Formats: sequence, C-alpha cells, structure tokens
Amino acid sequence: PSHALSSEELQAASQRDYTLAIGSLGQSSQWQSAGALLQSAREVEVKPDIITYNAAITALQRGQVASRLALGLLNDIVASKLQPTEPTWGATILACGDTLADGEQHSGSNNTLWERCAAGGW
Repeated sequence: PSHALSSEELQAASQRDYTLAIGSLGQSSQWQSAGALLQSAREVEVKPDIITYNAAITALQRGQVASRLALGLLNDIVASKLQPTEPTWGATILACGDTLADGEQHSGSNNTLWERCAAGGW
C-alpha cells in the first residue's frame, strides 16, 4: 500500500530539496541562481529554514558579491523569527568581507555592523 505524505512531510522534503539545490549552486559560484531559487521557494510557500538561509549566504560569499545581499538575508532570517547560528554569522561575516571591517553603517544605526555581529545582536 502506498503512503501519502502529510503536508509537514512534503514541506520538509521540499525544504530539503531547495536547500540542497541552493547549496549546489553556491558551490558552483552561481549565487544569482541560488538567490532566485530561494525566492522561488518563498513563492511556492516553502518556508526556508536556517540551513537554507546559511546555504544562500554561503553562495553569496563564494560569488564575492555585495555585502548588502548577505545582510538582507540576515534581516530575512530575523524577520522569519529564526535564530541565526554560528555558521550564519560566520558566512555573513565572510560574505561581507572588508565592508564589515571598514565599519559600514547599517540602517542609520550608530553601531557598526562589525560591532553588532561581534556582540551577537542584530
């Protein structure tokens, strides 16, 4: 007899597939495709988890693109009420590269991004 998957099982399987695909694209330095796939997941109501976001941020790091994209994903993580992990912070800092070290300001804050990341508070 066949077993029909519950909606939770389908969500988990879809989420896992998206995460694997985003990670694979990131390893190939195809950060734009990884970002498009993350957006696609949201559009079909697959809720990215912290591992999915980490894969996307890592893709940005490997693509050596602007820090604002990585920081935008970090904002999405917080807005989704997910808890950033050590890999999240590490990938974000690496994706931001010299921008954080130079003390770029974010959203008019008086604290530099580097100080906020180092303090673990966003």
